[in-house]
Amino acid sequence: MSSIKPQNFIVFVGKTPFPVNTASSNRVYSIAKGLIAFDASVSVYCFGLVKKGILSNSLSYKGTIDNISWFYPSFRTASYDSRIIRGLFLILGQVIGYPIILYKYFNKKPYFFTSQLGFAYLFPLWIVSRICGGKVILYRSEYPLHILKNKKTSLLHSKFTNFVTYKMFDGLFLMTHNLKSYFEKYKKKKAFIEILPLSIDIDEFNKNTPSPYSFPYIAYCGSLSNAKDGVDILIKSFAKISSGYPKLRLLIIGDGKDMIALKNLAKNLLQEESEKIIFTGLVGKVEVIRYITNASALALARPRSKQAEGGFPSKLGEYLATGKPVVVTNSGEISSYLSDLVNARIANTDDIKDFVNKLKWVLDNPNEAKVLGEKGRLVAKAYFDMNVVASKILNKIIDA
Repeated sequence: MSSIKPQNFIVFVGKTPFPVNTASSNRVYSIAKGLIAFDASVSVYCFGLVKKGILSNSLSYKGTIDNISWFYPSFRTASYDSRIIRGLFLILGQVIGYPIILYKYFNKKPYFFTSQLGFAYLFPLWIVSRICGGKVILYRSEYPLHILKNKKTSLLHSKFTNFVTYKMFDGLFLMTHNLKSYFEKYKKKKAFIEILPLSIDIDEFNKNTPSPYSFPYIAYCGSLSNAKDGVDILIKSFAKISSGYPKLRLLIIGDGKDMIALKNLAKNLLQEESEKIIFTGLVGKVEVIRYITNASALALARPRSKQAEGGFPSKLGEYLATGKPVVVTNSGEISSYLSDLVNARIANTDDIKDFVNKLKWVLDNPNEAKVLGEKGRLVAKAYFDMNVVASKILNKIIDA
């Protein structure tokens, strides 16, 4: 493969806070680690602030982790309750950040990676990239917000603004074929477009740590959102099998807007046994890894949605990396990587009865389930390992 030279620079620019324990931040982190393994110089410029409720360990406005440098140009990381103040700091980050980026990378031909699609971000970034002799690369894991929210402006975007905004990209790395189909009709002719799946550090999930509990449990980790990940479907499914497995618990790791509703659902379904569903709240990355690597099974009941259609769940890659058996719904493009009874148990989307049957199979057939988990890890290693992903990125951007 082409090998990147030390004088080449990869610069992540946008709203994504870094380094914090979120799917978007973890994706930047793993991609960056993979790129650094090939002698790239990687920096992250964060224009946005860290949302309240995200564990960030009193994050400094600048620092370095695993040779990845980060910088918040507004000289602040913690967010505000006021949307107006957050917006002002977002603008401040760009006003201060772009001149700094221009000064630091002038004539160094950097590759600017961003997941942002707004004209207010892209136009100044495009100008900076041209002055620096660099390129603007989109990396994207879901549809634009106006598509996800089915906004009235969708027609305006599809007929006019997309044809201007998306032509600022010199290349596009997209997570799924559905995303590729959407963006392909708007990009400029010379821009490359490539499928780039999620990226994870496989070795992080291959550690032997003691279980946090003395009982067996099924685990889910992610946003507590019914619309996105179907956590309510998971709770309903667990309630149907709970009596048959007295020692089994359901561990729900994370936080989100549906937390209170989900706790009430658990109480209504399980009554006095509602303690069999454990809500951990937000925990750090090390704790997340400990929880999921000691689970009896890992579950994701993602429903059918526009987000599922365009994206691919980052948590699924982490699930597979543990080598534990995975039960997941057949949403989006999951079946492009996984097959039922080969490397996972795949249930019909929005089908509680089928999800229940798949969970019971894993619990009743531990030996076969263990084999599925081991094969699932091979899938993660073949497609999602950060070194595989980084190699794909570098081959494309250098030869483009």
